[in-house]
Amino acid sequence: MSGYPGAPRGGPDTAAVAAVIDPSRALLVVKRSEREGDPWSGHWALPGGRWREGDRDLGETIRREVLEETSIDLAAGEPIGWFGPFSPSNRPELRVSVLAVTFRTRPEVLLGDELVDHRWVSVRSMSLETRRVMTSFGPRDVEAFVSGDVLIWGLTARIIRALIGAGVL
Repeated sequence: MSGYPGAPRGGPDTAAVAAVIDPSRALLVVKRSEREGDPWSGHWALPGGRWREGDRDLGETIRREVLEETSIDLAAGEPIGWFGPFSPSNRPELRVSVLAVTFRTRPEVLLGDELVDHRWVSVRSMSLETRRVMTSFGPRDVEAFVSGDVLIWGLTARIIRALIGAGVL
């Protein structure tokens, strides 16, 4: 058991990300390292990653990935529940499930090698703007959540909209 009720089954073309929420309802977002061949290189996102052979379910995947990337043990938080799956427009076969977890105190973040920065953002105070970004399909105008140098668009923005709609954020 992963310890997360309702954890989706993993498998090829599945991944999980975590909506880590502090007591003030701020959301942890992380900035991915620049890596050649990574279509999400340098983007702000939620921590998480792909299912691996040997993971019992996506609950095990998300706990492992978030611990590797941020040093946060999701078991120390209170799970709200699973959302999704969602699929990125450049990889429609990939199914990404989201585990929302709240914490009584803001967890300390120690970034792993795959990340270069992190922020705690109040999503409701971010502006929603149209921005031109480079996608795997070329430059596109997209709707994005913006706060200072944090620009959240694409799959992560869709996940955040769903979490706001569900009353989580």
